[in-house]
Amino acid sequence: MGKKGAGCLAILVLVVTFMPPKALATDPSLDDITGTDSSDWSGPSPSTATTTTDSLAISDPFQRKNFYANGLFWVFYDVRWDTVYYRTSKDGISWSSATSLGWPTGTWYGGMFSIVFDGTYFHYAYAFDVSSGNALKYRRGTPNSDGTITWSAAEQTAVAGSSGITISQPCITLDSDGYPWIGYRRYDGTNKYPYVTKSSTKDGTWTTASGFPVRVSTFTAAGTISVPIPLTGGKMLCLYTSNGFQVKGKSCDGSGNLGSEVHTTDYIQSAQMSAVGQGDYVHLVWSDNYYIRYTKYDYSSNAFGTNSTVVSSVQSAISNWAPVLSIDAASNNLYCFYSGYPTANHIYYKIKFSSNGSWSSATDWISETTDGLTDNNRLTGFYQDHGRKIGLVYLTKGSSPYNVRFSYLDGSCDIAGKTGVMGLQAGNDAEYLAFAIKLNYTTLGFGTSGMPLGDKYEVNFTIGSMDFSMLFVATAASRGKFALCYKPGGTWTAAETIDKSGSDIASGTRYASGTGYTAFKLTDATSSDYGYVKLEVSRSYLTELGASGDSVTNIVGRTYLASSTTNLLPGPQEGTKIDRCPSGSSTASYTMKKIPEFPLGGIVLVMPLVAIYLRFRRRSAKWSAA
Repeated sequence: MGKKGAGCLAILVLVVTFMPPKALATDPSLDDITGTDSSDWSGPSPSTATTTTDSLAISDPFQRKNFYANGLFWVFYDVRWDTVYYRTSKDGISWSSATSLGWPTGTWYGGMFSIVFDGTYFHYAYAFDVSSGNALKYRRGTPNSDGTITWSAAEQTAVAGSSGITISQPCITLDSDGYPWIGYRRYDGTNKYPYVTKSSTKDGTWTTASGFPVRVSTFTAAGTISVPIPLTGGKMLCLYTSNGFQVKGKSCDGSGNLGSEVHTTDYIQSAQMSAVGQGDYVHLVWSDNYYIRYTKYDYSSNAFGTNSTVVSSVQSAISNWAPVLSIDAASNNLYCFYSGYPTANHIYYKIKFSSNGSWSSATDWISETTDGLTDNNRLTGFYQDHGRKIGLVYLTKGSSPYNVRFSYLDGSCDIAGKTGVMGLQAGNDAEYLAFAIKLNYTTLGFGTSGMPLGDKYEVNFTIGSMDFSMLFVATAASRGKFALCYKPGGTWTAAETIDKSGSDIASGTRYASGTGYTAFKLTDATSSDYGYVKLEVSRSYLTELGASGDSVTNIVGRTYLASSTTNLLPGPQEGTKIDRCPSGSSTASYTMKKIPEFPLGGIVLVMPLVAIYLRFRRRSAKWSAA
């Protein structure tokens, strides 16, 4: 190879070596950003959703009255001598006006109705039991992001009224196949039996399944309740009890066939119990005057396990002590809420960790010493987490009007920035600049598969004189959109987006744009490590958009609830800011490392050309010598 060949080779080497960075995907390692060890949010504050004239407006603890869906918290309650209403909130602080469900007016109390949310639809059941002959009603609807409800069908009759029969205390749930079941008390003037019924349709209409309604037991008592809890394969564990009795249960299959009765060893106070299902297990908490107890039912052995004590009030009896149990579906951790001990008018919770079966110490969560709690059994909570959130509704004040109060635990928007813990990270290589928002894991924890509509994660920063923002907003569980924005002329403009709203996002997987200029990666929190939202952008693309220099200033991370999924620009965008890191008006800075801009990919491609050149050069030398 002569001078001409060597010259061509040199040109090829230059072209390959300095090819645009976008041709090579990278994933820069990150380090904590100094100065991001503070954030605005230490957790949600309790709020008053509404007032009511009924001291039983959200009872009973074995029923459910609230959930989170499509960027809104939903709370249902009754007004005595009126009817049942609901209100919604984007942030758990500011609430909508009341909307009636259109039920009959009269002497309502909370135990007359029950709510369940299945992740898409919510279902209600009510039995207006002011007189005998009443019917059990059912309806299904979609809870919309604007606070309205789109009903699947007209209100249905699950059990028709019958002369001399009073139906009360409904408890609605869905089996593992999506069919609705309702437990209820049936009073014939003499006996108050536990019953359960099931629909053979799951489209919002009700057709009673063959074999139903079924009387679960001949057990009868003044305060009988019937509580179906889902197992696998379309089965239920039908729990029933009353004040002063053991909690009893029978399995029931989809045809109405009942198993043999099992029961707890301890007794219950005022039917104050709460239960959740996990596969073929049922977790149960209940109270007597001195203890909150826990046990687990196992379908394979048709037995309750050994009782354990969650809380022990050894000093004196706690009046109307009622726990509420919720489950984190991702980890199977249990959250047990209760009030009144050790301090009156305080609400506490404990976590039962699925990893080792132990209970945490109590968290003194809410203080209501100003107005006081209405009673220790005026609590109702989510059956399971929705959008990595678990909400609790309770009543305060000792006389009408009572406050319907709300608070929640959140695992999706809590930035980890606390004393000694940095909430933001940054890193770069020759091609990419990346940031990550670090999210707490101690309560619930960030999870890709649990992301709710409108949860938004945003990092704003400045390079030279140009402002930039990278953001990710969830469009559904495991789905969302990324955007890189910049601010030419003082107006935010989207420069590039990545749309993953049509397919699932996997934790720990990097997703890049078609150009290779931007990328994002979401990583779930674990029981011992933080969750991360990592956002990346090509340094050369930033330069094209107006960035200059290596100094990155004005770095701020923010999280939002219920943001727009179509207006992909920085800020709330119809949502509510939850957290900011660093806190207040502080900002952080980062200096990009100066890394030689000789891409590894270029070296890999150049080496074969160099080898070919050297081989020909050796041959040429041999021919010349010959």
